[in-house]
Amino acid sequence: IEVGATSNGSGLYLVDGVPTFIGKQGATDAALPTSLNDTTLNTIAVQSSIGKLTAGVAYSFSASWNHAGTLELRAGEDSSSSSLLNSFAISGSPGNWSGNDTLSVKTLGKANAGGLSGNNANNAFGHPYDVDNASSLEGTVSRALFWNSHAVTPLTYTPPVVRGFSVTRLPVANKVRLHWNVSEGGLSNPTTISIKDTTTNAVVFTPTTLTGFTDLPVGTTGFTLTATNPTGAVTSTSTVEADNSFSSVVRADSPSAWFRFNEVTGSSLLADSAENAIPHDGILLGQSVSGGTSFIDGAGAFEGGSSQRAISILNPAAVGTGPRAGFSIETIVRRRVNAAGNHVLVSQTDENGIGRVILGINEAGTIYSNVGVTALTAEGAPTVPIERKEADEKLETDRWAHLVVVVDPGITGTPGTAEIRWYLDGKKIGTTLDGVNPGGSTFTKDFLIEPSTGNWIISAAKTQLSEFWKGDIDDIAIYPNLLDDPDKNGNTTDSTIAAHHAAWYARTSGILSFSASSTTVSSGGSVEFTVRTGADVTAVSIDNGVAPITLDHGVGTVSVSPGATTTYRLTATGPGGVSYTRDIVVTYQQLTLPVILGLEKTTLPATGKVRVHWRVSPGAFATPVTIGITSGTTEIPTDNSLVGFADLSPSEAADITLTASNYIGPVSLSDTSAPAVDTAYSTAVRADNPVAWFRFNEKTGSQLVVDSAENVKPHNGTPLNTSISTGATGFVDGAGNFDGTRGVITDRIVNLNEIQEGFTIEAIVRNEPDAAGTANRAIVSQLDQNGTGRLIISVDDTGTIRSVFGGGVRKDADTKVIGQTWSHVVVVANAVTNTLRWYVDGQYAGTSADGQNPDGSLFDPNLLFEPSDGAWTIGVHKTLTGNFWKGQIDEIAIYDTILDEVPGATPEDPVVVDATRVLAHRNAWYGETSGLLHAGLSAATIEPGASTLLTLKVGYGITSVTIPGLGTYPVVDGTVVIPLSPLVTTTYQVTLNGTGGPFVVPVTVTVNSVVPTVPLAVTSWTKAGNTFTLNFTGTPNTVYYIRGSTNLTAFDIPHDSATTDSSGNASATITIDPLKKQEFYRVQSQP
Repeated sequence: IEVGATSNGSGLYLVDGVPTFIGKQGATDAALPTSLNDTTLNTIAVQSSIGKLTAGVAYSFSASWNHAGTLELRAGEDSSSSSLLNSFAISGSPGNWSGNDTLSVKTLGKANAGGLSGNNANNAFGHPYDVDNASSLEGTVSRALFWNSHAVTPLTYTPPVVRGFSVTRLPVANKVRLHWNVSEGGLSNPTTISIKDTTTNAVVFTPTTLTGFTDLPVGTTGFTLTATNPTGAVTSTSTVEADNSFSSVVRADSPSAWFRFNEVTGSSLLADSAENAIPHDGILLGQSVSGGTSFIDGAGAFEGGSSQRAISILNPAAVGTGPRAGFSIETIVRRRVNAAGNHVLVSQTDENGIGRVILGINEAGTIYSNVGVTALTAEGAPTVPIERKEADEKLETDRWAHLVVVVDPGITGTPGTAEIRWYLDGKKIGTTLDGVNPGGSTFTKDFLIEPSTGNWIISAAKTQLSEFWKGDIDDIAIYPNLLDDPDKNGNTTDSTIAAHHAAWYARTSGILSFSASSTTVSSGGSVEFTVRTGADVTAVSIDNGVAPITLDHGVGTVSVSPGATTTYRLTATGPGGVSYTRDIVVTYQQLTLPVILGLEKTTLPATGKVRVHWRVSPGAFATPVTIGITSGTTEIPTDNSLVGFADLSPSEAADITLTASNYIGPVSLSDTSAPAVDTAYSTAVRADNPVAWFRFNEKTGSQLVVDSAENVKPHNGTPLNTSISTGATGFVDGAGNFDGTRGVITDRIVNLNEIQEGFTIEAIVRNEPDAAGTANRAIVSQLDQNGTGRLIISVDDTGTIRSVFGGGVRKDADTKVIGQTWSHVVVVANAVTNTLRWYVDGQYAGTSADGQNPDGSLFDPNLLFEPSDGAWTIGVHKTLTGNFWKGQIDEIAIYDTILDEVPGATPEDPVVVDATRVLAHRNAWYGETSGLLHAGLSAATIEPGASTLLTLKVGYGITSVTIPGLGTYPVVDGTVVIPLSPLVTTTYQVTLNGTGGPFVVPVTVTVNSVVPTVPLAVTSWTKAGNTFTLNFTGTPNTVYYIRGSTNLTAFDIPHDSATTDSSGNASATITIDPLKKQEFYRVQSQP
């Protein structure tokens, strides 16, 4: 939601999923906040600490500003009773915060940019402040409220806040380094800081800045920081970090920056423990991560929404001089389970170049780096695309691991020397020299390192808005050298990585991880366990009879083949008999024989072949299946696809056997049936070369819907829920039976955005609408994938033909289809003129070019045919959960051409519509119909003296219709309309004359009986005690009301009602209350 114009305004936005307030006051279009934490007017931007919102979850987000120094953001899930509050002290003079007072909700108004900038075409500021880089929300806004008032708790003067205080060692200089980060509290409040020796209480340093560092001689081990302002004072203590075997090897290789995560719980400071001139201390974004523990010392616990930003540590392209002037990153990490997406450990922002993700791990455990490109980005040119490079081995979840990446730029001008190398637990697990990732994707192996002097980011992508690390980090050290090649001679025999790992591993204990290659196993299968233990473990064992495990540097493997679901317990034994345990449950799956779900044949006249289609299920569980086809003694080669096809000669296809085999055994199905014969209609369809064509001739119960088009690969479909092949037939041949719960999903037939001229969809359908229903019933849809799929053609329960394109707006045809009647329906789309045309039974039924539906609703006639690579569906909406077709479908043909135009139309040359082929297709189908297609009355019940129209749609060959006593009526284009005016209820015996006839069809028209006219009158009355009976006459079968009055002015006292019988007589009984006034009574037709 935003309010304002181009130069002044305010707005709530999602910036990479994070709730954000951006505002401008007394500004220009070119005014921008300095960051997403800018609280100084005239431009401000602040974010909620809730972090990136989760897709599909409902949230509430609000901002309130008192224009007196306090702005509050609240964000929380709608399902929660609590929300997260962030309060910001805004400095500067408030001004025109609402611009021209234009309010926009969900839809981005570029001319009313609210808090964003860049509306002027000459201004281009990029993400996240430029309106040209913003978009309307993809999601739902269920409420949007705006008040010209505020409700905040104003910030007040408070004591200072110590955000962080740490002490690190500088062994070479024989000093200790104090790092601090202090806030003045709520409102700006002058604050002083002093640091004392905790033991002696002597002042050792008096900082003059709220954030900084100082180096002091060794000697003092504990320090107390006191921050004081007029409101109060706070203290924080810190002791010098302890060194250990791992810290010693890190220091020996002189890191440029080293983050040990030894800060106290709640700290917002990430201290750099490297011995450098100026520390690269980190600034926290998000929730505090400090206070965790690991085998070495402290650890940061990252839950997927926090990151740290450090000033520029090194320029990746200018680390040093000479060849192989590269760098290394060493980290001790543990991944969380169930963490989706990419998770970045180290990245760099853009400044004087392009920063990249230097080290990350995705949800599958793939270790990757985006460093290195084919060519450097030229000044003023778009950024050169990322080339992702991946290690060969993966890092599983929930285990501590020692991970190193070495970025070696090689020797300038010498191919084959630039290289990224990865090491996991001291062992090399990948290199970029081959230019190929494990999955087969490629990259430029002779890459160039891009320069950047930007900040370094820990645990997020360079924007600090996405790809947050989810897990624990013990240490991250960044070195200005190659850890595996310190002398930079291209020989890694002098690598120190193994020594680093050994120093870390020496401090580990217990079970580091107990993992399985799979937690499920099928009949006859096996699972490999991998055991990783700490340095203190001397022996391990797994129960349930598992073979002994030999550890090599704490790692061992063993295979098991359970015959039932089993819980395996690993027991590790350490010094003094101490033991550790961890369990894994392996679920056993009892395999069953494969199931042949469908075996069908279609013809390919152009090649003279017969196409055999099959669909096989592996059985109860996924397991390898081999597929074999034999024709007599001849074996037909297959690729073992569970859903596949083979093109055979007619003699080969005449008698085939499909055999599917898995570990349990084989199952076979023979088929001697002939494929469906061609007809006049199928010949017409083939002549126009459909890209997909579904004839619904499958055998009863088949779980396969075959594509009969003559294409390279068929677009075969799979029924949803249950089979649609129930033995139903249409006039051409077989038909699919859809009961309102079934549908079919195929594959990607075509991307509508890739069609040059347009497309046509032809369908022969019979709908079974619900009485008085309005449900929309899909014929053909497309799923979303790399774009937006749509409901391409449907018919609702009223018979309205509908297509949905261009932002999801419906377009309706002018002519409806008749319920419970076979109809030939066509939609034609011209992708050049962006128009639709519909046809029913070969006759023009409307166009989208007029921009108006029959009900008067309007839409943009310049349609957008949106791209999508999604699968196509039949009889169901793209969600696969609604708009189910109810009725039968005989044929669906999809063409990537326009069937109703003279070819060659261009935007300059007018379209010439020629529906000859559409009509020819309809006539070819109609030529195979027979008998009565539909009999309908405009009114099945009429009043005496009224008329009704009988409309008959008849099949091919019926030339006339005879009604005894009325005459014989000729058939015109398969339709007869006859007026009927019976005096009494009558059943007409309608005879259809023609080929195959005569056919006799009864049609009944009900005539309501004449209702006698009876005047409303009181005929008599009686009184017995307190009971008064009133007898009267009126219109038969009608309710009348008895009202009372004490003054004849108003009959406002209600009494009982009475209903007349079929003769118009009625009686009403009234109980008299002797304590009340006497009443006059009246009988009336209204209550």
